[in-house]
Amino acid sequence: MRVSGNWIAVIISVVLALVLEFIRFPDLIANARPEWLTLVLVHWILRRPDIAGVGFGFVIGLALDVVSGSYFGIHTLALSLVSYLLVGMQKRVQLFPIPQQAFVVFFLVTLSLFIVYTFESLLSVPDNLISIFLQAFTSALIWPFFALLLDRISAWVR
Repeated sequence: MRVSGNWIAVIISVVLALVLEFIRFPDLIANARPEWLTLVLVHWILRRPDIAGVGFGFVIGLALDVVSGSYFGIHTLALSLVSYLLVGMQKRVQLFPIPQQAFVVFFLVTLSLFIVYTFESLLSVPDNLISIFLQAFTSALIWPFFALLLDRISAWVR
């Protein structure tokens, strides 16, 4: 069985994003850490909707729940909902210019983090609410560079 180059690029990007999720940042910028896995999910749904979809978001969320040790299913629900919304508007967002795509990324990351924040506040002590917007803002800021990097990885693997 031969694995296509697209799947290799997807696996490489997900593994790198999982590693980046758990790199410790200095306390000064720890609240502004981008949501790497959400960015990977958005990228692959926009670029390859035949590979990535709601099931892909479910698997990534499940992997994040398992690796992070958080309450089981919180990230799964959040990333599945983000992927569901993005699959529905994928063709339109694909045609947006990069700054407009960054705004969509800001909205999707904010939604994902707000779902996680809501469930964590119900079940335990949540993070700072301000960090949601900081993380979403930095994710939107790095979106153009991150999308370009993943496009290069995808082209390199093919």
